[in-house]
Amino acid sequence: MKIYLVRHGQTDWNNEFRLQGSKDIELNKTGIEQAEKVGARLANSNIKKIYSSNLQRALKTAEVINKYINTDIIIKEDIQEMNLGEWEGKRWVDIQIEYAEYLEKWFEDIDACPSPGGESYNDLKKRAFSVMNDIVKNELDAEEVLIVSHGAVIKTILCSILNLDLKNRRNFEIHNGSLSVVEYNIEKGIFTVLSINDVSHFEVDKFDRYEAV
Repeated sequence: MKIYLVRHGQTDWNNEFRLQGSKDIELNKTGIEQAEKVGARLANSNIKKIYSSNLQRALKTAEVINKYINTDIIIKEDIQEMNLGEWEGKRWVDIQIEYAEYLEKWFEDIDACPSPGGESYNDLKKRAFSVMNDIVKNELDAEEVLIVSHGAVIKTILCSILNLDLKNRRNFEIHNGSLSVVEYNIEKGIFTVLSINDVSHFEVDKFDRYEAV
């Protein structure tokens, strides 16, 4: 089984480098255009089901893609973006100043330490893989499945499959509208990463790289 992981299209908060987290921010015009290009890229795929985060930036991305695929969309709250608590709506450059003391503790134990009022990467990993496990259990007859989610969710899934510490998530990027692919071997019961952050469906000179989650 092949599982496509697509990050939602761009939002105004991405453009402003603000952390979105669990805030329900909608796509901007560029984000919708990105979703259209992802849909065109996947038009000839064998995707049998789309699983989407409940947040509108992901769900709208899934709906636009589905114009090219025409299948069922299953909404899953467990693949919504990481809850960043007090940091949501703030820019990382400002967080580094305002929360300098807390960040020292956070970076020391980034897997288990939550953001103030938010959740930890361990929390995120647990709920994200509950959906991954549901998919491989419930979609055994599907050749391909699509997940539309968020940057931190996709990075957490990929790091886990690659047996990397979550602190390594900053060693690779997951851009808006990017496509990563993993494969599940039913006989062996293991996931394998096939590709990460594929943006070949975009025109490079018009592609902006925004990392704010």
